[in-house]
Amino acid sequence: MGVLGARTFSLKASQVDKRWVLIDADGAVVGRLAAFVASVLRGKNKPEYTPHMDCGDNVIIINAGRARFTGNKRKDKVYYRHTGYPGGLKSCTPIDIERAGRPERIVKMAVWRMLGDGPLARRRFKNLKVYAGPVHGHDAQKPALLDFGAVNVKNARGRNDRGKTAVAKVWLKVGSGVITVNGVECAQYFKRESLCRRVNAPFGVSSSVGCYDVKAVVSGGGISGQAGALAHGISKALKCMNPALHPVLRQSGFLTRDSRVVERKKYGQHKARKKCQFSKR
Repeated sequence: MGVLGARTFSLKASQVDKRWVLIDADGAVVGRLAAFVASVLRGKNKPEYTPHMDCGDNVIIINAGRARFTGNKRKDKVYYRHTGYPGGLKSCTPIDIERAGRPERIVKMAVWRMLGDGPLARRRFKNLKVYAGPVHGHDAQKPALLDFGAVNVKNARGRNDRGKTAVAKVWLKVGSGVITVNGVECAQYFKRESLCRRVNAPFGVSSSVGCYDVKAVVSGGGISGQAGALAHGISKALKCMNPALHPVLRQSGFLTRDSRVVERKKYGQHKARKKCQFSKR
């Protein structure tokens, strides 16, 4: 039998081509930014990637103090360290690190924990330069600017942004319950019964089914996000029409668009979302 001619490519030290990359972390999500930077430091974005070689690029991160956390991680996330002495367990939150005047340490710790451990990981970590502000001292290296936010729309968040891009403008008037979305009927626009029920849910909770006509213009996001935005807009309009409905709509969760609900604790399990594991024997 003949031997196949394909061979595994292995990069040599003389073939390593290191470049300098500049990333602006203003509004970037810390976890997504750290995962992306760790991949660039390892060189996994290059076709000549070799696991045992330091073939990644040098990365400069500016405005690290303006990076964002999703949810409540900024105050709930806890970093632990131990002094090595009995009772020497120390803890701090991202807010504590920011108050200490070292916000760049948050990004550094996130990247380091995604690089693994060992001599090669420590060598790659030295190729990372993080600055809290917009000024860096590497102009001589002529780093190439990399737009991290343009790689994925989820990579960057504003100060008050919760990641939802669907927007709805709602006009409400007394009528027979006709809902028009972008010039067509609700059922024709959303085409899914579950989404139509979601749009009509505020009327059911407030006992006002068939009492109002709705004209709405929605844009951005996906079809499910638009349905949520429309339900939110209808709830706001109902509250303006009848302020007495505010407690009912608020208790039902229609006056907020944050769908991240904390899952109840399932006692007897290690984590809330981890199901019980059973042996196959």
